[in-house]
Amino acid sequence: IRVDLAQEARYLAALLVELMPDEPECLGLQALIEATHARSAARLSPDGHQVLLADQDRKLWDHNAIALAHRLNERAAGLGRPGPYQYQAAIACLHGDARSFEDTDWREIWALYGRLYLINPTPVVAVNAAVAQSFAESPESALASLDRLSGADHWHFYHVARAYCLDRMGRRPEALAALDRALAADLNEADRLILEERRRSFLEDG
Repeated sequence: IRVDLAQEARYLAALLVELMPDEPECLGLQALIEATHARSAARLSPDGHQVLLADQDRKLWDHNAIALAHRLNERAAGLGRPGPYQYQAAIACLHGDARSFEDTDWREIWALYGRLYLINPTPVVAVNAAVAQSFAESPESALASLDRLSGADHWHFYHVARAYCLDRMGRRPEALAALDRALAADLNEADRLILEERRRSFLEDG
């Protein structure tokens, strides 16, 4: 995690808002950066390994930054011109508000991804929407959404999302095959370590 770059991004986003205070997407961008940066202290374990959102210690999150993100996004919403940064910021704020992974308002996050997809219809948004759907509704319905997608097969997180759905459905061999597809992609070292650990846990629990 490049803390120096994150701080520079925060500074530049705040500068944009100062220069264009009536541009809602500038406010949304700053809100997104603040809400995302708020979780930075919990993203790495003491030994330097990446920690997934579900396993992060939420006491380490910067709740002042999350509150600031809310205020910024509320200002943006008041301008009446919604955009992708505002939707992404709203999603990040909902994650920041949840006291635990289980308490996350997945149904609202799923709905926000749906609105985001209407203006930014990319496979990345669709896969993230399906992940939210798996918790808001069911892994079965999310898997059906993933299997209807086109253009995401090259992305490792598409196969990771399918693996998690299949595992929660009790279809462990297919989940392992999906993880293997993800591991065959061009990954950074942090993602590879997480996926290899998840694959070992599938085998040990299997």
